[in-house]
Amino acid sequence: MSPRSGLLLALALLTSRSSAALPEGEAAGGGTAAAPSPPLGSLRGAAAAAETEASTFAAAARQAGCEDTSPHCAAWASTGECQHNPNYMLVACKASCAVEGCGATPAPTPAPTSPPTEAPTTPLPVPGLEDCLQKGFTIDKCYQREGFVDGDCKCVPGLWEGRYTWYQWICTTKGGLPHKVQYCSQDCSGGCGP
Repeated sequence: MSPRSGLLLALALLTSRSSAALPEGEAAGGGTAAAPSPPLGSLRGAAAAAETEASTFAAAARQAGCEDTSPHCAAWASTGECQHNPNYMLVACKASCAVEGCGATPAPTPAPTSPPTEAPTTPLPVPGLEDCLQKGFTIDKCYQREGFVDGDCKCVPGLWEGRYTWYQWICTTKGGLPHKVQYCSQDCSGGCGP
């Protein structure tokens, strides 16, 4: 209970007691009242007592350290965030995560509805690879060290004095997404660049 709600409750109780003391059918200020209205000082005293009681209750909760600091804690805890994000949740959502005996036991993390998909076992085709192999090159997929994956770069053989003596990688995508064209030497010794 907040200090303000405790104050309002005390005032409501005092007001209902003073109204109940009037004889049936008589309004305040008319006729004779069975009991006098409480003096203003006693109302203030009762309100102060209620506020003190509410403050004591709030202090006890703080001492226990069991309050949630966000209104979203219970929802987060129900989705498994206490386990997935403990650095935040076990400090900010102690009641919802049942830290040190606080609050209810959080709901278990629901099991996934479908099994995770596994990576394809068949490698992606490398454009131009067959052509480079037919020209007798030993292939170095050095583009992978530059962050590209199979399928991003095409192997292109190069002629020197009428013979295929070198090849290069021409990369037009990165991770399957469009990317600025980059050229890599056959061993990527100079990295890959425009």
